Amino acid sequence: MHKKVLLIIGTIFLSLGLIAGIIAGGFWIRRQRIVSNAVPVTATIVDITSSRDADGYNVRRVYVEYDTGGRLFNTRLNWSSTSMRVGQGVDLLVDRDDPTRFISAGFMGWFPVFLPSIFFVTFGGVGAILLFIQWRINARSRWLYDFGTPVWANVLGIDDNWNITVNGRPAQVIIATYGNMQFRSGPLDNNDLMNVGQHVKVLIDPNNANRYAFDLHNESYLMPHEDPQEIPQNMAPNTN
Repeated sequence: MHKKVLLIIGTIFLSLGLIAGIIAGGFWIRRQRIVSNAVPVTATIVDITSSRDADGYNVRRVYVEYDTGGRLFNTRLNWSSTSMRVGQGVDLLVDRDDPTRFISAGFMGWFPVFLPSIFFVTFGGVGAILLFIQWRINARSRWLYDFGTPVWANVLGIDDNWNITVNGRPAQVIIATYGNMQFRSGPLDNNDLMNVGQHVKVLIDPNNANRYAFDLHNESYLMPHEDPQEIPQNMAPNTN
């Protein structure tokens, strides 16, 4: 499990949202081009067929006939409804310059825009939120790297975090202690895991011991020969 799991998932969701937004924009532009040069026409359903495709799914085809510019056109709709019946009227917007191009004058005319727009809002929104959370985590970590009080905590073991799984396997976190304080890391890469009894550098907020970050860089695995830095006496202990 990568340490920046929120960054990865957030980027994927945001990318899918942006792709859906581009698709929605393309359909909206196409719709506007037709609407800007369209004439309203009421077509008549002349035939409805039903057959199964290669995968065994039932495919319903609706054929309509409409007159525009003194010419009669017979074509198939690219949508259908179980409520449609032969002889029923269907409101269309037909391109004046190319009467074979048309869209529904009702909701189905907006459906190709509406559906990807939902994906744009949901996936894009979730992705943006996850990236914002990751940015906040990174900002806090950068502050702790600059101003945090470093201590060398004793590794008690590795715990499983079933809230985050990859291929059915849980994420793993380091559990370490320093004095009466206990620390839990975030999800780790396998090369960041340590053995019981080793020491890992933890950076603690001087004003709030409940805020801390594991420093797994800058030779963090090498505990210095000098004694670990003492925690200021006025710091509230973390007894998690």
